[in-house]
Amino acid sequence: MEVKILSENANPLLKRKEVVFQVEHNQTGSTPPRLEVRNAIAKILKTDVNLVFIKKLETKTGTRKSVGLGKCL
Repeated sequence: MEVKILSENANPLLKRKEVVFQVEHNQTGSTPPRLEVRNAIAKILKTDVNLVFIKKLETKTGTRKSVGLGKCL
């Protein structure tokens, strides 16, 4: 499973980062669990896992790529 950050925006009003990411899951074939994706994003952003929330995780039909939206406090 490879996670790439596509865009990262700061939201100063709510004091958080909003992240759009892409997950390539060629090894497993199925959409990875949100917990694994959450851990990977926390590692990339160098923050605590409890401060990362996955809002949306959607696999495109016929591909092994998922696009999602995450929020980090």
